Amino acid sequence: MKNYLKIGLLLILALVPLHSSQAITQTQINSLVHVVCPGQNDTWFSGSGTIIDSKGIVLTNKHVVTDQSGNIIRYCAIGLTKSISRPPSFDYTAEVKYYTTDENLDAAILYIDNKNNTTFPSVNAFSYDTGNLKLGDGIEVIGYPSIGGNTVTYVNGVMSGIQENYIKTTAPLEHGNSGGSAYTFNGDFIGVPTAVVAGSLNSLSYVLDVNKLKIWLQSMLGSTSLPVFRPDIQSNITVSKDVTPPDASNAIASVYNDSQKSLVLDFSNSQNSRNPYFEWSGFNDPSGISGYYVYFGSDINAKPITAGVFTNTSNFNGLINTEGIYYLIIQAQDEQGNITNPVYWNYHYQISPPLIELNPLGRKINENRPTKIYIYSYDNGMKGDLLKIIYLDISKVQPVSIPTNSVYIEWDGINDKDFIIDTKVRFKEGRTWSKCSSKGDIWWNLGIEPGSKEWGEWNTCNEGYRSKEFVSTKDNFFTLNNLDLNKPYNFEMELYIINNGKYEQADGFHIFSLTPTKTISQESETKNNSLTGRILLQVESHGEAWYIYPGNQKRYYLGRPADAFNVMRKLGLGAKHDLIMNTTVFPVSLAGKILLDVESHGEAYYIYPKDRKKYYLGRPDDAFNVMRNLGLGISNTNLNKILVAPDSALPN
Repeated sequence: MKNYLKIGLLLILALVPLHSSQAITQTQINSLVHVVCPGQNDTWFSGSGTIIDSKGIVLTNKHVVTDQSGNIIRYCAIGLTKSISRPPSFDYTAEVKYYTTDENLDAAILYIDNKNNTTFPSVNAFSYDTGNLKLGDGIEVIGYPSIGGNTVTYVNGVMSGIQENYIKTTAPLEHGNSGGSAYTFNGDFIGVPTAVVAGSLNSLSYVLDVNKLKIWLQSMLGSTSLPVFRPDIQSNITVSKDVTPPDASNAIASVYNDSQKSLVLDFSNSQNSRNPYFEWSGFNDPSGISGYYVYFGSDINAKPITAGVFTNTSNFNGLINTEGIYYLIIQAQDEQGNITNPVYWNYHYQISPPLIELNPLGRKINENRPTKIYIYSYDNGMKGDLLKIIYLDISKVQPVSIPTNSVYIEWDGINDKDFIIDTKVRFKEGRTWSKCSSKGDIWWNLGIEPGSKEWGEWNTCNEGYRSKEFVSTKDNFFTLNNLDLNKPYNFEMELYIINNGKYEQADGFHIFSLTPTKTISQESETKNNSLTGRILLQVESHGEAWYIYPGNQKRYYLGRPADAFNVMRKLGLGAKHDLIMNTTVFPVSLAGKILLDVESHGEAYYIYPKDRKKYYLGRPDDAFNVMRNLGLGISNTNLNKILVAPDSALPN
């Protein structure tokens, strides 16, 4: 089955041809430049810029001058805008002199190599106070978007709000417009077009607020004026006519169980093929596709251009050693050396447990085995943070160490509770069949032949063996408090059915051996820590999930998987690709937020407040699983202390 790529996020969406406007003057048009920077392996990175000083000082976005490895490109070609009907004239080169290091401020300053002391057309970037902007005020944008050909393009919209360092606007934007110029209808420069978030019907663009840039420049230079500085241009740059990467919007991929394509697999479900075979299509470029950089592995942050292999075919043989989520990541390269942003597909490899027996009853038992066991911390009667996910493998006992002495253990996969009428678990110190000091004569036979050490169950002690001490549970979870540190505890499970009118054990397995290593605080997080950015689960109800949005400290109902996915994307914050991919632990300011990759295809990541690491949301089901795995249990009393956001859905 083919998995069609859905692009939910673009770095600056569709622009229309330039039309007349009283606000956009010829000087403002002439101060716009096309910035083209050479990357590695004959690649090019392009965007727009604004000359803000007549000596040749250009303001643009930092991501415009950053290569695929996250490094600043020191020298770029500058194309001057001399006419709205002709391509820019690349007569100059420029050096990147300054760039921001704050992840929430995407800006760079370039100095044109002005050997002849040319006076360039420029705009005053610091005269207007954007604090005067009101909702509904008109905003105009000019730039060099990739879909606008090679001439300047104009769009307009209205001011829609403020989010941190960015002005939100309805002006539609596209790749390449980054770094350009945004003005009020009165001709005041207000900032740098940076990103856009695309919704299901409309998009919302983000302009870097010039007021925030003034603060940056003042902290860096001591004033809002820029110093005279002769750039050190060491080499000329020849600009290729084609600096646009291939179009990846129609990219699709298929996966098969082997290179013979004897069985079509599905990206949306787990598979047991260790050698998946991938084929893809849909990457297009007028110059033609010269090949693909391909990465297949478990690192979602990997860059195919550096961590993968290059192939001139559109297929790839994968090789897998262990269970888990693997990523097929592709970057297409055209004949001019331009390379797309990475395109992702997920492949979940999971070993199928062997059938108990090749008959309908055995298959049904097998289908109702648990597939995953989740281990959470357990504080003050509430499920806490996810500590471990264990995949069922009945061939071995898996060792686990966790930093807590109270646990909440949950499992899935037991779907038919009319068939599996009883689930028994044992979570005790020591081995199941350890010797005991005295014999007892109390015996409870559950339909298994007496004397069987494998299946018999002793209530007290018989033949010198300790009771297995299994406990029945109708729920798919089990809790235990105050475990002894550094002692192993074994988790075992038995499944029971009615077979021919007889209650009997159908299945049983020893899943893992757990050792608690240190005690964590037993005080509830609802009392000691801020819940900002957390996902909360109602433990006294039906597990309803809520997201506490850091922007307003209110809660949003997540509902079904698709609802959770939409809420997380609606409240997402646009962020550049390199920030997301190259950051292991994110700053405190991003804790609990959802980042949307504005330079790629709208991939969404949740920054978990506890460790400030990113968790990929992926498809709706993936987002729902993240919500479940990272959720914090909360009582109804404590939850009701948090206001519901006015635009939140409500449980039925």
